[in-house]
Amino acid sequence: MNLPCVQDVMHNTVVAVAPSAPLSLINRLFAEQNASHLLVIDQGQLVGIITERNIQRAMWSSNLPIHLAVSGAHYETAIAGEIMTRMPVTIDASASILHAAELLIKQRVDALPVLADGLLVGLLSEQAMSRAMVAYARQAADTYHLKQPAAANVGLVY
Repeated sequence: MNLPCVQDVMHNTVVAVAPSAPLSLINRLFAEQNASHLLVIDQGQLVGIITERNIQRAMWSSNLPIHLAVSGAHYETAIAGEIMTRMPVTIDASASILHAAELLIKQRVDALPVLADGLLVGLLSEQAMSRAMVAYARQAADTYHLKQPAAANVGLVY
């Protein structure tokens, strides 16, 4: 029984924007696409990733150019290239989900752009990887006739 590969569990469809995309478009895409990550593509190359955390940081950051950081004006004029995480950590499509899990933990990220032969082919979210790990563990338990642990009887103590 082999661990699934990243390409078996990744999202094949990604939402991407150009570095010049305004924050208003980014917010709209997050809502319309029910996305939690947007990839930033420039001339066919992955140059960054945007998460809701990037947007929150941008709203309160002094790292933006001064004309954007003054009195909330940055919200209306900020662009993807200014708020994205540059050079995001990536993973190869053929890597195991165990390697992906280790990379997510080590790099402290919640999604990995997936590459095959240097080309962007998908996105592996922490949630998709977790689902795959649970499915694998269940399959292993069934294969080896392992007993499921009893549910803990947990109560709240005030």
